Amino acid sequence: MTTSRVSQEELNFVIAYFGATKATAKVSGSEISLKICPNPEIECESKTGYNFYVNVKKKKYHCHKCGYSGSFSFDDAVKTSVTKKFTNEMIGLIEAKLSKKNTAARWFNISHSVDVREHTESYLYLMSRGIKDTHIERYNIRYPFFTSRRVIFPNIFYKGWTDMYVARSIVPWLKPKYKNPKNAPAKEIVFNLHNIDTGPPYIIINEGVINSIISGIKGVAIYGKMISDTQYKALAKKKAKKYYVSLDSDAMKQAIDLCERITNKGGRALLVELPEGKDAADLRGDYINYLKKAKVYKSSFYSLPSRLKEPPERRLPIYPTGKNFRSKLNVAKAIMKKGKT
Repeated sequence: MTTSRVSQEELNFVIAYFGATKATAKVSGSEISLKICPNPEIECESKTGYNFYVNVKKKKYHCHKCGYSGSFSFDDAVKTSVTKKFTNEMIGLIEAKLSKKNTAARWFNISHSVDVREHTESYLYLMSRGIKDTHIERYNIRYPFFTSRRVIFPNIFYKGWTDMYVARSIVPWLKPKYKNPKNAPAKEIVFNLHNIDTGPPYIIINEGVINSIISGIKGVAIYGKMISDTQYKALAKKKAKKYYVSLDSDAMKQAIDLCERITNKGGRALLVELPEGKDAADLRGDYINYLKKAKVYKSSFYSLPSRLKEPPERRLPIYPTGKNFRSKLNVAKAIMKKGKT
């Protein structure tokens, strides 16, 4: 009797499909066990055991820690692999852009950078911010070979080229704190969005790259507080079931505006309210609790009366947003007053 084995092609597919790495995968017969669970509802990642099992012959998966299970197909579109391999379609698109003189300038050569190595200043900084070894490999985090006092976070990274990157200073005296390439298309790109398939259960929208990484494999960054029309359209095309808006506490007005825009276009937005002066990287493991407490945003135009009826401790903050907001608020109060008489 012959034992069915997992092929290298099947292993590469599973690693890419579930957002794992070679270092977090083990093969036994027709099963692959992973050290990371892609459960979209909770943070379920075992540091000591391989609890997530994938049966490549039955095309089924199951987590023995949280119970997350389901089936998959090898016909599914494979996203950018965390093993630094790309689908033939993506390679074709990238090389087509790089071969054109008028668009090559929109891509940036960072071949002068190297992978973050253990015991360097960059590595120790990343560990202090909650970035793990698996994150370093998955997101191709690097640093310039001439100094380890900046960390480079590329978006798409291919043969030394990237469409966008942020180089962050890890020491207070090295200015500027964030260094982008000249003529960087920051407001045309959403960090990590290329790694998310269409129709995901959720997407978490952050300001910065580090917060995006900490928030999980469905986390993205818009490179700042304000979202551009191009970035919004790219997010909308993904048709996520839920959009968590998780901007920093000092950007609540911008977060409300984004929730309003998503909701008025028929999407489902949840507002994540973070503590003053804290972000996802500061909160680490506690961040998941703030995601669970996120409230479904209701459009200010259609739901001001119902929002005003809620107890203050449960009420979403009401910020001036959109045209004629103040008149809408007054109309809502008048409706409530009339209902009481």
